[in-house]
Amino acid sequence: MPGRGRLRQVTALLAVLFVACSETATTAPATSAPAANVVATSSSTTIATTISSSSSIPSPTMRIGTTTTTAEPEAPTFAAEIRALDDSVLARTTWKPDCPVGAAELRHIVLAHWTPDGDVADGELVVHEDVADDIAAVFETIFDARFPIAKMRITSPEDLADPPSDDNNTTAFVCRPTVGGTGFSQHAYGLAVDINPLWNPYARDDLVLPPDAGPWLQRTPPQDGMLAEADPVVAAFDAIGWGWGGRWNSLVDWMHFSANGR
Repeated sequence: MPGRGRLRQVTALLAVLFVACSETATTAPATSAPAANVVATSSSTTIATTISSSSSIPSPTMRIGTTTTTAEPEAPTFAAEIRALDDSVLARTTWKPDCPVGAAELRHIVLAHWTPDGDVADGELVVHEDVADDIAAVFETIFDARFPIAKMRITSPEDLADPPSDDNNTTAFVCRPTVGGTGFSQHAYGLAVDINPLWNPYARDDLVLPPDAGPWLQRTPPQDGMLAEADPVVAAFDAIGWGWGGRWNSLVDWMHFSANGR
């Protein structure tokens, strides 16, 4: 039949075409990846292999050939500045024209001291010009011993008129009479220093000053800020020839140091 013959011809032709396509696919050269991709893949493989196989690359926590040290903070150092009294400073003091020392004879010392909290603060003293250098040297010794001072500021007229019952202010010049007397105190000349009065009170019979200092009449065991025989503070005043009220007999004034011992 003519139809069957034509069908066999078409089938044979399709078979020939299929074989030809198969041979073309088999012999065609493989398509290469872009050169850049080959380099990138090859490099990545090389790097990864090197890292994983190498024992010479340290972990982030390793230290090689160095010693890690922590710098110590600088220790605080003592500083003091001695100045003439200007009008603004003089106005903060108890000086009056009838005081036994002229204003021009007084000096204003700004100096560093340790606090009970272990910090360093600036304090102020007003003293006679003749002893200003010695007092600065004494307080340098006190600073080096890290002896704590509660506070150190100029005694004002208001402080003198109504002293706090728990006063613990270290001070020097105060234009006032002696306790219970009429003559001028050595403080009125700028020739005396009181240190931590609350912790080192004045005591005579039943009189204790400052009034709230009763607990510190018990001197042993010594506590920080309290003065005792041969401690660095007392020794420093001894070195400049000043007397200490802690050695008195008829009364005791542990806070008090003075040029003439009174």
